Amino acid sequence: MKLKTGIKEYESLGVESKTFSVDTNDTMIIKLLRDKMYKNKIGAVCREVVSNSRDANREAGRENVPVIVDITSNLVSLLSDEEIYITFQDNGVGISPDRMENIFLKYGGSTKRDSDKYTGGFGIGAKTPFAYSNEFLIITIVEEKGVRTK
Repeated sequence: MKLKTGIKEYESLGVESKTFSVDTNDTMIIKLLRDKMYKNKIGAVCREVVSNSRDANREAGRENVPVIVDITSNLVSLLSDEEIYITFQDNGVGISPDRMENIFLKYGGSTKRDSDKYTGGFGIGAKTPFAYSNEFLIITIVEEKGVRTK
């Protein structure tokens, strides 16, 4: 989603420009971003991850290839809780190590702000699984300079 910034140029009167940031050591801010943003956490995770998967297909020129969503349950034993896994599979270009570090793992990081072709652009959706769990696994395959890396 293309965001309009509305930034205008002004003459400075000797005031130094400062950069805005978020203190990631402040657990209250992280808890707000992770736990309080979504009322229906499972629905939010599914919506955001499917949207990102669909955008990955679009980026790769495969917008007509469906995103595969698989829900699996494992009953480990009769005395334990059932483990449920949800997997999202797209056919995008993969997440390069640079994109993983500077976009995917950073609140506010996004590659979608310059186009109306994609959903989102706020740099929050990829982090939505943290609203439900303290950890999640990403398996990605990316090709750079003719080398495929998993």
